[in-house]
Amino acid sequence: MGTLAVTWYQWFLFFHILAATMWVGGGLALTVLSLSAKRAGREQELILVRLGTTIGGPFFGVAGMALLGFGIALVENGNWDWSTFFVIFGLIAWAWSAAVGIFYYGPEQQRIDAALGRGDEATVSRLLARFHRVGQIDSLVLVVAVFVMTAKPWL
Repeated sequence: MGTLAVTWYQWFLFFHILAATMWVGGGLALTVLSLSAKRAGREQELILVRLGTTIGGPFFGVAGMALLGFGIALVENGNWDWSTFFVIFGLIAWAWSAAVGIFYYGPEQQRIDAALGRGDEATVSRLLARFHRVGQIDSLVLVVAVFVMTAKPWL
């Protein structure tokens, strides 16, 4: 049995892919669960929204920072240029999803809870529908990013 011959670049790539798997997989899982919860009824929908925002911040925050950090390490230690299309696209997709996670999901849950407290069912329905749509768009952006990062079109 030989020695383990893994370069720093390969370690960075492994952890970058692991973080991407966690972030994209977690987002897709929540998207699929949100569709199921929506069909199961309002109570299940609200449980999922609250659970997603409660665990989402720490989980997606750590995965997102690892994804970005190891991505930067890959560019700096590999033969990639910051102006390469897939690098720029990956940074834009990361920024989009991070901004949605930071500035949308938590405040939107608070708006949903406030509407529930007022007994404003029409607003709750509208906000939940928007919450699901934003999640679907976020997941789509991340799936496209995975394609761009792996296929590297226009390279």
